[in-house]
Amino acid sequence: MPIDCTSASHCKVLVPAVRSLKAVNLVKFGVVSEVCGWCFVAGRLPLRIAEDMKQAAERELQQICRNTPQLEAYQESLEIARDNGSGVILKAVTTKGCIIGSSALGERQVDGYALGKSAADELAKYLKSEICVDSHVQDQIIIYMALAHGISRILTTPLTQHTRTAMHVANLMTGAKFDVEEIESNSRIILSCHGIGYENKQM
Repeated sequence: MPIDCTSASHCKVLVPAVRSLKAVNLVKFGVVSEVCGWCFVAGRLPLRIAEDMKQAAERELQQICRNTPQLEAYQESLEIARDNGSGVILKAVTTKGCIIGSSALGERQVDGYALGKSAADELAKYLKSEICVDSHVQDQIIIYMALAHGISRILTTPLTQHTRTAMHVANLMTGAKFDVEEIESNSRIILSCHGIGYENKQM
């Protein structure tokens, strides 16, 4: 996937075409093998706010992770971001190939500790429930499940409204059928889809 970022505001991404998609089976969580993240500020916000985010996130994550979280605190250059802004992005990877994420964005009055704790608490909740797909990615993979060959299954959180909308639209456009199996008192579900097996015949 070649990426050409010739300037701070424009980026060209070339994605090679594929003939078809294979079904995915993400229902086994495994063990957390890596936790990393980025705590950033931009504009006139001081670096110490990003460092506060990092400290708070590390404190929360160390309570549930065997591996030490690898978090980075930094300030964006003025060439990349001139306006004030801040945020935290966290990622956990498991031995079964699951990638779980969480994030938090700063408001006008930025509390670095609260921001870092918020993102870490969200990731911790996902890791404790041992889901394989987080709520942020859930709706984005619906179209791929619908187009794939075979039956895709994912272990995830209860469906978001965005996901329900994506399922409805995918069903109208492709005819793909989705099934929801609720487990463990609605704290987790298995979402499955019998894809239509679409093929790019121009390849």
